[in-house]
Amino acid sequence: MNAVAPHSMFQSAYAQISTAERRFVDRLVDAFAEAARIKGCSIRLALQHPLPAKMREQDHQRWLDRPLVQAAVTERVHHRADANEITVEGWLKEVVAIAQFDLTDYFLIDEFGDPAFDIERLRDAERSGAIKSIEVERSDSTRLNMKVKVKVQAHDKIAALKMWQSYLGLDNEDNPQRRADKAAQEVPTITAGTSTTQAGETYARLIGDNE
Repeated sequence: MNAVAPHSMFQSAYAQISTAERRFVDRLVDAFAEAARIKGCSIRLALQHPLPAKMREQDHQRWLDRPLVQAAVTERVHHRADANEITVEGWLKEVVAIAQFDLTDYFLIDEFGDPAFDIERLRDAERSGAIKSIEVERSDSTRLNMKVKVKVQAHDKIAALKMWQSYLGLDNEDNPQRRADKAAQEVPTITAGTSTTQAGETYARLIGDNE
């Protein structure tokens, strides 16, 4: 008996429509994007208004009457917005990438024992947004003995950490996490020299039963 390939319950609507329908959807979403750019608004708003009569007239195959094509349009609009527009999630992702960025992860040692910057790995890791500038200098000597100097500058890590801290509310004294950390630091300790009476009083303070 031939094995049946697993079938996912959740599939992309765009992936399920025909090639011709995809081209139609792509053109429609491009038109939405251009209209949003001119108006200076989000492309997502196109999903909240009736389709302009001019666009509807171009749907000669009546594809937009098909629920799957409608779902594909919605899917591609959100995909375009997520890729090109600033959202809370996208902003936070960029901030976290800068805050967690470590330049040493992108250096390797070449065959001569010298450090070299691995630009390809940086691209693969999709962390290039954390880089502020890259400068390359080559010596004037012959190519055999030529030295290459690479200067890499990342965006301000401390500034990103402060923005992340503010987003999480950790700069607020009333933040639950800060209160818990402070309470943990103030936990009374019981040592070997603590008397039974002192130990009892310490435990009572710990559980808040000393009032």
